[in-house]
Amino acid sequence: MPSNDHPRDKASFTIRFDIPAGTTAIANGVQVSKTTWRGRTRYVFLQRQPMATELVQLAVGRYQLISRGVHDGIIVRDAIAPSLAGLLADKLPTETTHLDWRQEQVGDYPFDAYGSLVLDVTLGFALETQTLSLYDKPWFDGTYGGRGVWEPTMVHELSHMWFGDSVAPYSWDDLWLNEGHATSYELNWAAANGELEEDIGFADFEELMQVIYSLGDRYRAAFGPVGRPISGEPSQLFSAQVYYGGALVLYALRQQVGEAAFRRIERAWVSRYRNGVTSTQDFIALASAVSGQNLTTFLSDWVYGTKTPPMPGHPDWTVTPAGATARTLTAPQELPFHRR
Repeated sequence: MPSNDHPRDKASFTIRFDIPAGTTAIANGVQVSKTTWRGRTRYVFLQRQPMATELVQLAVGRYQLISRGVHDGIIVRDAIAPSLAGLLADKLPTETTHLDWRQEQVGDYPFDAYGSLVLDVTLGFALETQTLSLYDKPWFDGTYGGRGVWEPTMVHELSHMWFGDSVAPYSWDDLWLNEGHATSYELNWAAANGELEEDIGFADFEELMQVIYSLGDRYRAAFGPVGRPISGEPSQLFSAQVYYGGALVLYALRQQVGEAAFRRIERAWVSRYRNGVTSTQDFIALASAVSGQNLTTFLSDWVYGTKTPPMPGHPDWTVTPAGATARTLTAPQELPFHRR
């Protein structure tokens, strides 16, 4: 399939499968037809809203399709390896609870459908393929951890439907807008539901933010500023700086403008730029306009600065020098799995 896998090159898709009868196909978007003739089954899926080719999901096999009906106007369906039916029976239905929580936070879900594709293999990552998040078996069988790991991870991938899929980054330097938001909402869900310690190893959200803050200069030295990775290598693009450092930028913004204004910024961001492509500069401009504060210098320092700025509301928080020993966090690519 020809693709350039760049997040700002988006299009609507009609996806057609012609496969042996008895096998099943699933793809992004909504199934619009299925016909069988002379031993062949033909499926057609429609992804109406624009999608980057890096987010295309095509799967053919002996999958079990699970329809969860229409939830708040959203078609909810899953495709799983039949061998995982018992394992996933009490896990995938949480999707509707997650959808409710995310819509409460930032507004209407941006697509026609949502669900999960779960494979009975070990991939080593989860991925936010548009409308159909991808997982492997170890997320759910205890290999990576219990509910305190798989559920925040599901919230992380769902959050990408707004941040990264619908509102796509203009360049790879803007990737923190995807991963910082998804990580922030994952951590907030985990903290609110008593899952933070298993998910990331901290029982207290404020303590976690303080530790990430203390590592700020070390991250900037190792990986570059949040919005300016040292290189385009995957280890730099998908570094701890993009995930945890990106979440810390959003925490600093919340501290600066207050909870109510921050919520307005988030809602305005995903509403104004739905199905579009945006940059860090767009985010800074929108945050300034919505909050009524000129945040250009504040956010530019946090996103592009080589030194970690002071944290609003926490004058006692300190940054550990880049060469010193400090309590640390495992970088995403060093975990036994890799969230994307």
